[in-house]
Amino acid sequence: MTSYISFSYSSKPESSQTRGRSKKSHIISFKHNSKLKHFTRLTTTASFFPTASQRASSSIRHSSKNSSKIPLQISNSKGIYNNSILTCEISRKNSLPDNLTDFPNLFPITSKAALLKYPNLLTDYEKEEMKYYSLIYFLAPSCIKAGSLFLLDDEDGNYRALQGDHLVFRYEVFHTLGKGSFAMTYKCFDHKHKQFVAVKIIKNIKRLESQSEIEVRLLKKIKMHNSKNEYGIVNILDNFKFRGHPCIVFELLDLSILQHLKLNNHRSYPIEVVKSYTRCLLKSLSFLKSHSIIHSDLKPANILLSNNPAVPLKIIDFGTSCSSKEIVYKYIQSRYYRAPEVMMGLDYDEAIDMWSLGCVLYELVTGSILFKGDTEAEVLSQVCFIRGKPPSELKARAQRNLSFNGEKKSTFEYKIHDKNLIDFLERCLNWDPRLRLKPEDGLLHAWLREF
Repeated sequence: MTSYISFSYSSKPESSQTRGRSKKSHIISFKHNSKLKHFTRLTTTASFFPTASQRASSSIRHSSKNSSKIPLQISNSKGIYNNSILTCEISRKNSLPDNLTDFPNLFPITSKAALLKYPNLLTDYEKEEMKYYSLIYFLAPSCIKAGSLFLLDDEDGNYRALQGDHLVFRYEVFHTLGKGSFAMTYKCFDHKHKQFVAVKIIKNIKRLESQSEIEVRLLKKIKMHNSKNEYGIVNILDNFKFRGHPCIVFELLDLSILQHLKLNNHRSYPIEVVKSYTRCLLKSLSFLKSHSIIHSDLKPANILLSNNPAVPLKIIDFGTSCSSKEIVYKYIQSRYYRAPEVMMGLDYDEAIDMWSLGCVLYELVTGSILFKGDTEAEVLSQVCFIRGKPPSELKARAQRNLSFNGEKKSTFEYKIHDKNLIDFLERCLNWDPRLRLKPEDGLLHAWLREF
């Protein structure tokens, strides 16, 4: 069972009214509930501060006999925003056997030992599953589990991950991080390596199994060539199959650009921050291109803030990615960020990611979506409105019956006044993918040389 509390963080300068008082910045205090015999893992779940130490992770023990308030010191952060309401979790485990709480070194244990010592904590199907695992790291004793495996999938094939439950007797489920068309991602605690991670649980649908195998293969290739974490791409930590669902374990990152924009009322980013982010994304796309990898779904929701100032962003979700030498999917990318050659049904390569980058860059600079529409026809109309109609040669090769309505009536100058930035955007958003800006050339563009 989990209890929730909220606290506010402030790093405002001292006023005349507060000057002279004892300084209590960066202190979290909460009233003690006598029913809570143990507090374990206090973590922030929504923070603007990417430099905070792993969501202010801490393990604390407190007896009901102690004082009614418990201060917890956390590290100072250097985030863009000085004020934010942060949500905390306090995992309450009253049902956890005392020996598991007080002597955590009992784990890992063998599956045979777990079956003998803790049969009352296991369902019938878990007792059968456990036989296939050599070591057990976590038993999920406080979770009210489903009575049958048949109740664990919803009607769409998603796994119903319960808060406090386990994945492969190792990962403890905390809460949902995101939901996509093919999978759901959860914040989990890895009881083997004692760290928080993100676990992507893919739908139990046969055609998605081969898709997940491609994703894992590409992620492992990326990790092998990015061993020093020089490029902004999420790290895969593990992968496994659990109750019919392919699962991929990633490092836990911060908010996505989309979440950050929403929480900030879609205000534009400072231009120097935009340049820093653009450089990071260009380096990452150049790296992917050098290994013939097309991301295929670059958008604000798939770009997350990281804790590393040298690599401020990381690209996630390689679920529809593929090698440019072996195109797997014909119709990819999210609608607002979809390249024209994909809409036309033409062959595509890494250039589609540069089209998406141009759309993302415009959003960072203005706070607005560039090509917005409820249907692909509306998006295409917006592209014509901003970029004009496509070249005749490109239209002649289109494999889909599309209507290129609308004349060019607007330019980027309406919201952007930097000529170098406008040139950068126009080159990213060239109709012809062969003439589109390449990531390695983008790093040398005059707009970024000013940075």
